Amino acid sequence: MPPDDVLEALCRGPWGHGFALVLGALLGSFANVCILRIPKGQSIARPGSHCFACGKPVRWYDNLPILSYLVLGGKCRDCGARFSARYLFVELATAALVLGVFRLALFELAPWEPLPHRLARLRRRQQRDRARLADGEGRSRVLRDERVLDR
Repeated sequence: MPPDDVLEALCRGPWGHGFALVLGALLGSFANVCILRIPKGQSIARPGSHCFACGKPVRWYDNLPILSYLVLGGKCRDCGARFSARYLFVELATAALVLGVFRLALFELAPWEPLPHRLARLRRRQQRDRARLADGEGRSRVLRDERVLDR
């Protein structure tokens, strides 16, 4: 199987969609940091994530987007103070947005892709599909479609 086909199969499968969701959740987590700190003039790098009630740093395993919020019930592990549900909603919304963009790009609905690239990709896919078809009725259908496309 050519490398392009392997990559396409990975992207179209659960691994590609999972990657898009995780990337979106991570971007959403970073967006939460920016939303909270930039208006206050604080650094987005230091200090690390911490509880605003007790001031203790959030452990790395308590700082996993979406998952940690659900496991801890939206509370600090140390003092039990509640975190805003906004953190969860921003992470979920960003994950859904990134997944949506990923699916648009994956299924050739990306309007930002240059037309010659899109046409070349479509042509390669047609050639690959044509090579996979068996002789007989399917073969004659491809030849009919090709005449329509070549006009």
